[in-house]
Amino acid sequence: MKYYFSIFLLSMIGVLTGCSCVHPASQPGKNALNPQQESTLIYQQPATRLHWSAVIVESVRWHVTSLCYRLSAERQALLRFHLENALARELKGNDPHGPVLRVQAEITEVKPVAPLLNVASSALILLPVQSGGSAIQIRVIDAAGKTLYLDASLADNAGLSDFHGHFTTWAHSNTALDRIAERTRNLLEQTDGPH
Repeated sequence: MKYYFSIFLLSMIGVLTGCSCVHPASQPGKNALNPQQESTLIYQQPATRLHWSAVIVESVRWHVTSLCYRLSAERQALLRFHLENALARELKGNDPHGPVLRVQAEITEVKPVAPLLNVASSALILLPVQSGGSAIQIRVIDAAGKTLYLDASLADNAGLSDFHGHFTTWAHSNTALDRIAERTRNLLEQTDGPH
């Protein structure tokens, strides 16, 4: 009986893995999620520390073109709202005399988790096999729109340390957006003013 159960689990993993989305290779203006590389950056200026007084986060746009799954308008809105909040939280001003920054971001990819696949793989090999993530395109300019401080494509995949997210469809995507917002702040603090 145990023999048949193992075959059933292996079959389930094979079927679910075959149905999981294969993300396209990087395209101009977009970064596909890559398990080997968490972030790909495009710097517009040499790196030196930037000081700013406040930040305006514009409404996040949605530009996910993957045909692997369909997201409801509600789920898209939740992910966009999550990124807006994460950016506003991370990018608090660090100098009252610095410029006001304007942040323009769009979500270019989200990778949900298949919880059933991870439950099956955890039962069989004691580890979840699929993780989720997110990718964005982000531009940071001054409030007048005359100076570009940062233009970057950022992607993040969750790892085994984000264990609970392996069993929830969108938890990894949200965690990745939080880490991308933190990475944006780190980049801005390395970026000088106009060049």
